[in-house]
Amino acid sequence: MKRTVNKELKNLNKAMEIWLASNENLLFMYGRPFQSNTIFIDIIRKVIKNDGKVLYLWGNEGVSSEIVKGLSLEKGKKISYSKDGLSNSNLVFMSFKYTYNIIKNYDLVIIDDISTYFKINSFGLESLYNKCRIHSKKIIVYGIESCSFVNRIIDISNFKITNRFLEPRTITTRIDLNKDIPYSLYDYILWFKERKSKIAFFVPYYEDIENLYNYYVKEIKIEGVKVIKAENYKNDLNIKDRAIFIITNNMEDVCKISQLDGIVTLFADNDKIDYKKILYMCGKLTTNNDNISEVILVCKEITEEIEKASKLTREFNKKLWEEHYLSL
Repeated sequence: MKRTVNKELKNLNKAMEIWLASNENLLFMYGRPFQSNTIFIDIIRKVIKNDGKVLYLWGNEGVSSEIVKGLSLEKGKKISYSKDGLSNSNLVFMSFKYTYNIIKNYDLVIIDDISTYFKINSFGLESLYNKCRIHSKKIIVYGIESCSFVNRIIDISNFKITNRFLEPRTITTRIDLNKDIPYSLYDYILWFKERKSKIAFFVPYYEDIENLYNYYVKEIKIEGVKVIKAENYKNDLNIKDRAIFIITNNMEDVCKISQLDGIVTLFADNDKIDYKKILYMCGKLTTNNDNISEVILVCKEITEEIEKASKLTREFNKKLWEEHYLSL
């Protein structure tokens, strides 16, 4: 089916405009990990044009360059990033880290839990929403999963999207991953090596980084692969003549590393690996828009979190299929 993006955007803006003029306090926008936040440009511009103030809460520390570029505000209108909540700008960006500093009132608050990754769950979002209600009569929550406090939902998970959402692949094993690897994972490693791929190996704890590094470097000794610990990766990412394996326990590393070809999550059944991390790993590689990227979860058993992440990725693709945007 041919996309009519301009018409979809026009309808979406109209829906937000109707909500803005209504007596409803909350609008929930349902999307996919790393989906664009530029959908809010028109409603932000409208509020600011009427001399209103907007608070934009998200996972990054800084302003959204995409939103700032698209706004083209009138002379005298100001945009800023604030940690202390004291800014008088028309549009204030603030990281979720500093929401305890919200003290001013706003005409619109946008809670963006989509365009960047941040460790906040549905209970945290509800708590944040309740805090924001004190400071604004209009709140938009942009999230990957509907929460219990939500009544009105606009589903934009397929907006401007025609490619399938990457679904994770699971390898179950009884092998101690600190000392050995299953054959199926070893086959993937050889495939990554042959393709000179850039792969992130994600582990739950910082201590796991050293164990895994020593095992891959001193035990496996695969030629043609550069193994890097996360804190040292920045100077080696431009290597072209071999595969690069970056070992990290930090989701920010996974999200920030450009042109990743795959993500291998070891000990994926650990409590620290929740469905949201898995979804954002899949979302990170979905932006590659190819058919060879892989998110591989290695674990002893499939947990509820793994099942939940797999279910949500299938639902994204099911909707694309049903709306005839996804083909074989």
